[in-house]
Amino acid sequence: MIAGYTDQGKRKYTHALLPVWVALMLGAMNIQGAAGKESPPDLEAQLELIYGDSKARDIVAQQRYEEEGAEIIPTMKEAALARMDNAALFYYQAFLLRPQSGEGISLAIEEVLRGAEPDGRIRAHLGHCREMIHVAELASQMPQCDWGLRRPDGTHFTPELPIHTRHLTFVLAADARTLAVDGHYQAALTRCLTMRCIAHHVSAGGINAGVLSISIDGMAGSTMQHVLGTIPPDGKILSWLRDRLGVVPGTWSLTRESLQEHGELILDNMQGNRALLNEIRQHRAAVDVRGEPTPNLTDEELLAGAREPLAKFLRSVGRITDSSMNQAQKYTEIEGLVSELEATYGADPLVGRVILRSGARQIPEWFALSVRSQARFDAIRAAIEIYLLAARSGHLPKTLPTNVPKDPFSGEDFGYEITANGFALRCRASDPRSGKVWEYEFQVCD
Repeated sequence: MIAGYTDQGKRKYTHALLPVWVALMLGAMNIQGAAGKESPPDLEAQLELIYGDSKARDIVAQQRYEEEGAEIIPTMKEAALARMDNAALFYYQAFLLRPQSGEGISLAIEEVLRGAEPDGRIRAHLGHCREMIHVAELASQMPQCDWGLRRPDGTHFTPELPIHTRHLTFVLAADARTLAVDGHYQAALTRCLTMRCIAHHVSAGGINAGVLSISIDGMAGSTMQHVLGTIPPDGKILSWLRDRLGVVPGTWSLTRESLQEHGELILDNMQGNRALLNEIRQHRAAVDVRGEPTPNLTDEELLAGAREPLAKFLRSVGRITDSSMNQAQKYTEIEGLVSELEATYGADPLVGRVILRSGARQIPEWFALSVRSQARFDAIRAAIEIYLLAARSGHLPKTLPTNVPKDPFSGEDFGYEITANGFALRCRASDPRSGKVWEYEFQVCD
């Protein structure tokens, strides 16, 4: 054995020559393939001889990612999607395509999402995830999404679905950041838009899925904010993104229609819950609310006593969310409605139970979270206009451009400040739920 040439040295030597060796192998494949001769042994099989199965697959996956990872699935024509109009079926397929994660890969992805530079291990994992990503992108293009049978609380979700969507979202976010590092900016932004579409589709799981939808949309927004700060001045990409944001649906929000649907689902599911209805009957066995003996009511007649109070409450919330008040005022009004509902019906064994089941007490929090998500994307839309002006003039504008989205908390223009590394947009009013004044910093790439 040559002095100093240990097994460890051999591995280092092989790693150093690996790029040259892979290039020679690929060149040999191309030359022999063009000449019609027998192809050399499969590249992955050759690598397995040196590194073993797992390492060989990672090397090939990393190489495929570096060569093909910036692919963008083309928009499908409606005719091509006519027989495949349920996005959920494709998401379920994407979940099944999730590759086994190597040791520590989840922590490595989280580090990338916190700003760490993606390394070969991340690129290899993303290479393994390409099929999952592409199927998810196809699903995101479909207008309809039905997740399947509903649970008693009105959602379509199984307990595992948030886990799967969270993993998919993290992979898409890490992919977007890696693509941006590699200079594939439009592909990176496409991954962000895909996350927005997933957030919209998750919201189809019912009002109780709103928090998960908002969380996914938040990841889409923070990733897009980061990617924008890595792009050299490019009016074409920025204009494309502005147009796409105008048509890509976003996260869940409280509307009159969603509230009405939620109320009906709660009552319908309670009607099928025999144990719960018997419990309510026992609580009301002595006298009804007028002091008279309780009649022998059917399930539907029993629930009729809760239907109108719940419907009235949800209609009132819907009128507030659809009004012209700023979001801080809406939040205060919704909180007042919840307090009034609890004061009036909280002691009633029937309506009080319906209040708990409907999540009425959580509605102000859900509303605040949805406004917080809206504020980030309104800031991003305003930032795109600032980036566009900078791309055209070569410098940031001194004042906020006109006709940009406003701060939804106050209904006024965002505060605009040029910083050392770019600019910041600040809300004019505090978040009524947390008391924070949200600020969004945007880097500018020279």
